[in-house]
Formats: sequence, structure tokens, C-alpha cells
Amino acid sequence: MGFVCKEIAALYRGLGDTDGSLRYMHRALAYGMNPKVRARGMSVMTKCYLELGDLDSALYCAQQADIIKRPGEDPYGYSSYQGNLGAVYAARHEPDLAETYFKRAVAVADSFHLPQPLITAAAGY
Repeated sequence: MGFVCKEIAALYRGLGDTDGSLRYMHRALAYGMNPKVRARGMSVMTKCYLELGDLDSALYCAQQADIIKRPGEDPYGYSSYQGNLGAVYAARHEPDLAETYFKRAVAVADSFHLPQPLITAAAGY
């Protein structure tokens, strides 16, 4: 059920319904998920909180999503999570930290030929 609610939350976010997305993500967290699915859900929450301007919550969620410590384990996830952290720090007006995370995201996305995280991180950088 946690996975299903996380997927519904991602769908709502894609439709532009931030409140609906957060509502389903809170349900997903209550049900529980495996660590990889939870990380992807926390990434959805990061983006929602960024859209709402709640930067403290966005930072917390981005830090919770950042579970991949070696890029080779999941290059897409790693570059996406690093890009999320970069976006949060940029929104918090912390350019030195933002640059560090955006550089990591760009380097991994470029190395593994991942266009979507590369474009997102490069645009943020």
C-alpha cells in the first residue's frame, strides 16, 4: 500500500496538485515502504515543499532521500537526489552548497548518459 500511495502521490505532483501529492505521500509513509521506494517518495516530497516555499521541509526530505552513497549502485537515483539537494540549497540562497550538489549530479548524469537528471541539474547549476 505504501508503494501504491507513493505512485499516486507522484501522479498528483505531475498533475500540479501539490496538496494531493503530499496527502498521498503522508499516507505512503504511514504504511511504510522499502528504503529505495521511500527515498523516491521523499524526493517527490522535496519537490512539493520547494513549490510551496517550505524550504526547511524540502531540505529535510531531500536529506532523507539521499540514501545512495555510490553512484554506480543507482546512477539515476544518485544524480536526481544530488540535484534535489542542489535545488534546495539554491532556494535557500546557499550557492556554495548548491554548486557542490549540482556538480555531483551533472558529473554522474553525464557519465552514465542520463539526459533527464543531466538537464535538470545543469539548468539548476
